[in-house]
Amino acid sequence: MLNYKASFERATHAEAFGSSNTPNPPARGQLPSALGTGATATVDMDELQHRMKNMLSVIQALSRQTMIHCATKEQFDQRFAARLSSYCQSIDRLIANNWRGLEIHDLIHTQLAAFADGTKDSVDGPELNMSTNAAHWIGLAIHELATNALKYGSLSVPRGRVHIAWTVLPADGGDRFQLQWRETDGPTVSPPDRRGFGGRLVQELIASAVSGKATHDFQTRGVIWTLDAPTAVVLDRRGDG
Repeated sequence: MLNYKASFERATHAEAFGSSNTPNPPARGQLPSALGTGATATVDMDELQHRMKNMLSVIQALSRQTMIHCATKEQFDQRFAARLSSYCQSIDRLIANNWRGLEIHDLIHTQLAAFADGTKDSVDGPELNMSTNAAHWIGLAIHELATNALKYGSLSVPRGRVHIAWTVLPADGGDRFQLQWRETDGPTVSPPDRRGFGGRLVQELIASAVSGKATHDFQTRGVIWTLDAPTAVVLDRRGDG
């Protein structure tokens, strides 16, 4: 079971930028970055600029697509704020990890914290460090699935449960990462009359973002969502021996 008591580590201003006595100042075009041990590393300005552009592009897409599918300003404010919060939570954890990916338990834990106390969810899978891009999009997908589960699915009733499992499987052309969200013991499920932005996000957008494929099945006994993608895209291997 998940234990939703995350502690968010923040670097202080002094830690982030160091002191005037830093023995090895960053090279021109680089910024100092805090590590947990107090040591410093450098972040290339080009890399930082690239990250910022990517983040702004995602935020713009979330805003534009949310607006298209909302009938009122109040509806837009509520939905966009929730999606933006989900996105920023993943960024928060990536910053805490010095942009070196995000462990999948931490990612799922962070996204589900707003929806459940840990008694209605189970996770099963190995420790895997997700790439920055995968963490962004998988985090958004988990948020959308949990939002729908709370409104219409297994999280809307006391007995309902959500099971999240993942694995890495060998395959021709490279290993594959597979993630499944399965709802049980909830109300009877039927496909929606129309698919909104959330439906597009958990199928088309995330599949495109991680070069994979996603299925979203509305089975009578519960929703099942599955993501299949190459590990070369979704995993950050920099920490591997």
